[in-house]
Amino acid sequence: MEEEIEVTLDTVGFYLQKLLSFDHLCEEAVLYLEGLYQGIKRDEEIAKKFCLLTLHNQKFYDFFSRNHETDAEFEILQTCMIWNSCLAILIQSPNVMIRAAIVEKSRVFATLLINDPDVNVRMRCASTWEKCAQQLVYDENYLVRSCCAGKSEEVALKLLDDCNLYVRKACTIWESCAALLLKDPEKNVRFWALVRWPKFAEHFIYDEDAQIREKCATLNESCAKNLIHDTSAIVRSVAIKYAQDRDLALTRKDDPSEIVRRTLVQIYKDIADNYKDDQDSTVRMAVLRAKPEYADYYKNDGNEHVRKLASSFLTSQQDRY
Repeated sequence: MEEEIEVTLDTVGFYLQKLLSFDHLCEEAVLYLEGLYQGIKRDEEIAKKFCLLTLHNQKFYDFFSRNHETDAEFEILQTCMIWNSCLAILIQSPNVMIRAAIVEKSRVFATLLINDPDVNVRMRCASTWEKCAQQLVYDENYLVRSCCAGKSEEVALKLLDDCNLYVRKACTIWESCAALLLKDPEKNVRFWALVRWPKFAEHFIYDEDAQIREKCATLNESCAKNLIHDTSAIVRSVAIKYAQDRDLALTRKDDPSEIVRRTLVQIYKDIADNYKDDQDSTVRMAVLRAKPEYADYYKNDGNEHVRKLASSFLTSQQDRY
């Protein structure tokens, strides 16, 4: 057969049937597919007829599904979308991806799909067009409402009291909304308000959630300094790292937590001697890493991991000589 197939308006149905007669996407089938593809690009009437013939043609969808070529199915139908007349047909497509793609092509058709039964289509409406977001603000699905919040600050302000934390979290993308959610009952919402707007860090240094206070410590030196005496050992440890204040950090030199003592050794190696005989093995290992010359001292340590680390340092020292 010829290497190229030129599809006309009269032969669209014929070549579509030929394509669907194959069990798999063989070389000959690809020629028919390419011919249809080129015809669709060239002529709006061909594209429109192709859409009408395939719209509810289960054999068409089964063919691409059977050959694991749903991308090719989507591509040829998406090519039809260069023609407005095809959008009016494909809006009824059983393929969710096609309906969602139409939303991005036209605000007019998006408004017609605003009550689509598939949540993914409604999500696309809300995230693509502000007018749709305004209409879907109270959609039954929280994912749709989240998309609404992300699309429009005006809409997000209406969702600050939404029952779903993920919707309120989406609202924090806007500074005005984040400012009103600083005391949200859900830590996840407060955390994202902080992450997205570090300028609010000072408001969170006394937050009940340690993870939020820990994040505050990483955002600026002032917060870190205020958190060096926090009730959480992890927060104190992080605060020491970010405070950039040696004198303040050393006020925790006798901290009851090995996490904090280990952090002090890691940052201020010159004080390692103070922890040489620390009761916690992880602190002693930190000392050894800070002062490899102590390997001989630790070679008979009561902890196996400390002894192994000391042994590795001793071996490397011997290799150098």
